[in-house]
Amino acid sequence: MSRIRKIKSVFYKIVLPLIFLLAVLLSAALIRANTFWLPHWSGDQSQYIALAVKLDKWGFDGYNLRGVRRLELTADKTGLFNFIYVIPTEDPQEKGDILRNLDMIGVHYYDQPFFHKPPGFPYALLLSHRLFAAPDQPYIVVLTNFSKVFSKIRPAIFFVSQFWAAIVPFFFSIGLVFLTFFLGKILFSSRIGLYAAALMAINPVNIMTSQKLWADDMLAFFVCASIISFVIAYKRNLNWLIFLAGAFCGLAVLVKQFAAFILVGLWFFYILIGISKFKKPLDLFKIVFSRQIFIFTAGVILISGYWFFKVYQVYGTPFFIPERGDVVNNVVTTWFKTLANRPPGLILYPVGWVCLCPLLVFAYASLGDLSVNIFRLLKNKVYDYRFVFLWMLILVFYAAFSVTLDREHRYMMPIYPALAILSAYYLDRLRRLINRCNFCNKLNFISELIIVAMIVGCGFWSVPIGLDTALNYKSLILMPF
Repeated sequence: MSRIRKIKSVFYKIVLPLIFLLAVLLSAALIRANTFWLPHWSGDQSQYIALAVKLDKWGFDGYNLRGVRRLELTADKTGLFNFIYVIPTEDPQEKGDILRNLDMIGVHYYDQPFFHKPPGFPYALLLSHRLFAAPDQPYIVVLTNFSKVFSKIRPAIFFVSQFWAAIVPFFFSIGLVFLTFFLGKILFSSRIGLYAAALMAINPVNIMTSQKLWADDMLAFFVCASIISFVIAYKRNLNWLIFLAGAFCGLAVLVKQFAAFILVGLWFFYILIGISKFKKPLDLFKIVFSRQIFIFTAGVILISGYWFFKVYQVYGTPFFIPERGDVVNNVVTTWFKTLANRPPGLILYPVGWVCLCPLLVFAYASLGDLSVNIFRLLKNKVYDYRFVFLWMLILVFYAAFSVTLDREHRYMMPIYPALAILSAYYLDRLRRLINRCNFCNKLNFISELIIVAMIVGCGFWSVPIGLDTALNYKSLILMPF
């Protein structure tokens, strides 16, 4: 009898969660699979490909948008689609096609001797090209105005020609869904991790970014890896793992510099949990300059320090951001006009989270847990660090982007896993509440079916939003405004 119990225990604790996790990952992959047949040239996508070409030809010293040619070849008689070949010019300092096209729309600040965006994503494209493209295949992607048509037909030539490019955001997007599960599992439980992973799988922002040659999925992947490493290190008091968490953060910084906000969130977290120990001035110094923060920072600097050194060599400051006031202030492009007409991030993001994925509204319920646990730790009582930790990360990213002009939902990608986990926590509380009624108490699977039905129902709302944006070649989700 005990053997049967052990088998059941293994099935319910390991086998069944694994089956559900694979189902979630497979669903996420199927939802995002259109990327292999979609065009990948407009906007930032062309810049990332150009940077990968420059890195491949001239290395890090040629890291800018100069010296790149764009060849457009008609692939069939109908002219419904073309192939874009991106090749380096003979002279690396020649202006090239990318910058000339930007000049035509009045955008000039991308012409820099050393590009301001870190090289993490272009390097990923370069490595993917070397790994998956044929030895003589140039950097090639598809261009078409009939995205929806070809996403249904799915020509093999599309898949073969641009697999090297599309696989990069696709891989990191699916990886992010898995890491969301793992983070939810180590913070709470496998069930909560599965709920959170499912919410990430149907998140329309993640669906959109996974089908563009953008850096957002790679960024969020390494941010989540950093947070996971930190949580394990915090629970087990392992300083070397805090260093590893910093190294993952450094990788995220090499994708997008604002990943360093993780460090700010952790700093606030340590200050909060240390305030109750403050008794004399020296304690304040230890709280503000904790050893763990120094270890984490060392990991960040080890991985990303050379990038900031190179920026300093060129611009005299390690934190160079090009001045783009001539574009933003005069609002000369449709893109910047659209962004300027959106409400500030202070409103856009918290409203957008719920409008795009309604079940994320449950995350706001955890603000009560945040308040209670901050009060408890200030009173030097037993508290639950998980809510304080997750909300410090969320609030730091939210505060940072609430005051910028870059009003796009994708900039909140690094904190979507935290929001999904907090929402999943309350979905699990709802499941347990349903179980308390007499009828459901006898049939526990009913409460599970209700939660799954809620997530599936949310998917019917959220998934089409992300797919519509990708299939219609849009770069912005304008819901709710």
